[in-house]
This record gives sequence, structure tokens and C-alpha cells, in this order.
Amino acid sequence: MIEDLGHGWSVRIPATTTAGAPVEVERGERDGGRRVHARSADESEVYVEILTYPGLIDQRAAAAGQRTFLEEQSPGGRLSETAATTFRGRDATAFDFVGILGGRRKARRFVFVDSASRTCRVVTDPSSPANAGILDSLVIGD
Repeated sequence: MIEDLGHGWSVRIPATTTAGAPVEVERGERDGGRRVHARSADESEVYVEILTYPGLIDQRAAAAGQRTFLEEQSPGGRLSETAATTFRGRDATAFDFVGILGGRRKARRFVFVDSASRTCRVVTDPSSPANAGILDSLVIGD
């Protein structure tokens, strides 16, 4: 279990994939917030990133900034429309990306969701069943 009590969330990330490959977990700071990044070596079995901002931010503006970054990094990539949705029972904003990043084809789902005091950005590879299980364990507190 990985917990960030100061930012009010917890998640279960396995130490290995179902195929037995190790899952690397990095913790740090980015964009003024706290970040956990879990991935298998090829990122196909496990890819989950959780970033909690230091406070509440405009979800649509954050999604627009992320989309701009992806368009610049992957000019031929495909982006779905940014849409209102729900995530873990909360109102959220999300979009999907498929394209080349770091020289490899990647599929990512970006979700921006608020707790009572801060916005979280959750990024996953939506094609991975392991990622779905990890997201099922994510608890976002108030």
C-alpha cells in the first residue's frame, strides 16, 4: 500500500506484474505537487502515475495544458475530446491519447479529479488489466 496522508490518497501497487516482472515505483515532486509513478519495464503491463497538486486547480485548464504538451511531443498522436466524467465516484475531466512518446507507441488515459482540497491527475495505460486493478484500489480522501 502506498499512502500519501498529507495529500489524502492511497493505492495498492503490486511489486511484480502477473508475468513476474518487477514494478518500479518512483516517488517525488512535480509541478509543485507530489507524484507516484509505477511502471513495468516495457510499460505495457503496469503504467500508473498519480500527481496531486498543492491545491484545487481548474481541471479543464490542466487538461488543456497536458494536451498541448502531448501535441508538441507527438505531432501525429491522436487525442480524444476532453470530456466530463466520473472517477471513483467524483466528478472528473478526462481524455485519451495514443501516439509516439520517447520513441515508443503509447496509449494513455488522463483523468483530473478533485478531492475537497486538491486536484489529482491520474494517468494510466487503459489497455492494461493490471492498471484497472490498481485504479480499483485507489482511495481519494476528502
